[in-house]
Amino acid sequence: MSAPLRPTATKLPTQDWPSSFWASVSTKWIDQSLSNSGSGFRQAGIELVTYRVIGSTHVQDASVQKRREGSKDSTSARIGREKVYWREIGKEVDTDIYGSGLASGMTFDGPAIIRFESTTALIHPGQTARIDSYGNVRITSRRG
Repeated sequence: MSAPLRPTATKLPTQDWPSSFWASVSTKWIDQSLSNSGSGFRQAGIELVTYRVIGSTHVQDASVQKRREGSKDSTSARIGREKVYWREIGKEVDTDIYGSGLASGMTFDGPAIIRFESTTALIHPGQTARIDSYGNVRITSRRG
C-alpha cells in the first residue's frame, strides 16, 4: 500500500534563479517530502505538477470624503417608474426607480427600487430611504 500524496510547499526568494539554486530547491523539496512521508526513493527525482504563485502589493489607502447633505428632494434622481408586485401590498403598484443621481441628503419612501451599477436595492412599502453624507443608503421602517 502506498502512502497518500501530500503537497509540499517551498518558499522561493524573489530574484533571478541560477541552475545551482534549482538544484538546492530540488534537494530541499525532496528532503522535506521524505520527512513528511517517512519513506521514499530519492533517485526517482521530482516532477513539478502544480505551481501556485502568491503575490502582494500595497494598495493606496481608501479615502472616503464626507459630503454636505443637500436637499431631501429625490425627484431629480428618479430614472423611471415600473409596475412591480410587492408582497406586502399584495398587488402590482407603480414603483419609482432611482439611479446613480442619488446624492447626500435625498430621502424617499418605498416602495422604490435603486439600480446601482453592480447591484439593486429594494425599498419596501413602509420603509424610508435616506442617502447619508458618505453616500450610504440608510433604510428605516416607518411602521410603529
